[in-house]
Amino acid sequence: MKNMNISPKNKEKEQQVSGWIWFWAILGCFLLWSIGSIGTRYIAEHCFSVSDGDSAALYGDSFGAINALISALAFAGVIVTFYLQRKELDLQRQELKAQREEFEQQNKTLKLQRFENTFFHMMELQQQIVSDLCIQLQDPTLVANTWIGLQKGRDVYVNGLLRGRQVFAYIYWHQKTGGIPNGILTTMHDKGLEAYSSIPDIELLDHYFRHLYTILRYVDESDAFKFNDDGEPDGAYEIEQKYHYTTIVRATLSRFELLVLYYNGLSIYGREKLKPLIEKYALLNNIDKESLSISKELDAILPNVRPVGWTGKYGITGKDYEFYLTEDMYDKSRYQLSAFCHTSQEYEEAHTALSNYKKFLAGRIANQTI
Repeated sequence: MKNMNISPKNKEKEQQVSGWIWFWAILGCFLLWSIGSIGTRYIAEHCFSVSDGDSAALYGDSFGAINALISALAFAGVIVTFYLQRKELDLQRQELKAQREEFEQQNKTLKLQRFENTFFHMMELQQQIVSDLCIQLQDPTLVANTWIGLQKGRDVYVNGLLRGRQVFAYIYWHQKTGGIPNGILTTMHDKGLEAYSSIPDIELLDHYFRHLYTILRYVDESDAFKFNDDGEPDGAYEIEQKYHYTTIVRATLSRFELLVLYYNGLSIYGREKLKPLIEKYALLNNIDKESLSISKELDAILPNVRPVGWTGKYGITGKDYEFYLTEDMYDKSRYQLSAFCHTSQEYEEAHTALSNYKKFLAGRIANQTI
């Protein structure tokens, strides 16, 4: 914000200018009076036939110019006063503008402080919700058999309790006793998206997703970024700042949190409210696409035999990523490209993947082999 206050140096300069205006005004009036009086005497003596007494009287009458001088001085005073009042009003307007801009900047700063205090408090609470997650395993030895990457740290897996972020990995990947799969990965493949709500232990994440949605909505509806650093309304600045804070949210999401979030957004629980915010702020930007499932809906249109390298031939993952991807803004059952993309290069790559997937489908319809 520019400093609109008048410095002492400028004030001194203004006073000097005012003094010179008075000086020249008075000098001009005196000169006019002198010229008028001398000119009157000259005209009286050379242009009229009058006696000496009459001439002197006429000259004496010419001193009536003193009245004109006084009037001229009064007029000069009016001019100077008008000028000074104008400068004073300009100074007042500048000071009011500076005060208004300072107030607006202070108001913007206070809004941002209130927003950040609430935002980071909500982020702390979100991490506490994750830390408090736990699952009592009926058969702890099954963990190592169902997902070899599951860590057995002291803070994660103690006395048959699975804690923290490992709960997401377990819910996504786990199997029941006897090797029967029923995590998100296999449930999607065997039963499809409609079976999301029947996945064991999925209700443990209800609080997690509600609070995550609350954070995203809080950022999305905030008015702390309507004005840029110059105090002007700026839509691009507002979008940039909101994306910045949602990026902080995304940075806290682990690999399996993103995978579970992917299917929650497609489910009946997240489709209406959570999914639009996922798409608006590219919350799935860093998702591991290769770890997504092959849902029952996708499996129905895939070939029965899938030779090695078929996905490479078409340049697609062969997983749910392309199947639930769309460029149709009216298709609410699939993710818009913006859920995964932010840069132009990312959009180009996603568009290419979707185009290749459509070519694959066209080949299937034509009964072509892959």
